[in-house]
Amino acid sequence: MSLEKRHRPALDLRMSHSIHQLGDLAAFLTWWLEDGEPAMVLMAPGTRHARPCVVHLNNAHQWAEETNDDDSYAERMAAEFCADLGLNPLQRSNVYRIMSIVRDLLGDLTQMPPMPPWLNQKVGDLLVTDNTTGSVTHKEVSDHV
Repeated sequence: MSLEKRHRPALDLRMSHSIHQLGDLAAFLTWWLEDGEPAMVLMAPGTRHARPCVVHLNNAHQWAEETNDDDSYAERMAAEFCADLGLNPLQRSNVYRIMSIVRDLLGDLTQMPPMPPWLNQKVGDLLVTDNTTGSVTHKEVSDHV
């Protein structure tokens, strides 16, 4: 994997379409920077060891009751999200809370506008010269450096 791909952020929550405060959790509707597709990010602000949990638009149908008769995927992912957010995944009310939050925001996620072009615009050019061979490599620099 190239250095360029490894250090490129996947999300920028500063540039969210909307933010929903849900008690001790926050849901950000934003864009996945790699492909510009909408994504929902659940976080537990102020929780030191929590990790953000992402529902990408491509996987949203697996959470929806209307398109999925089997809740096993949503329940399994909600339990993983609970663990990542610092909630007890063995407590069914936590699992159903996460499922409810995701399902309640799926409509908003699917109705999001395209990612604004300025969010991922190129801001400069970078020329790197190899001192031993003299070869020059050109790269565009985005504002997510």
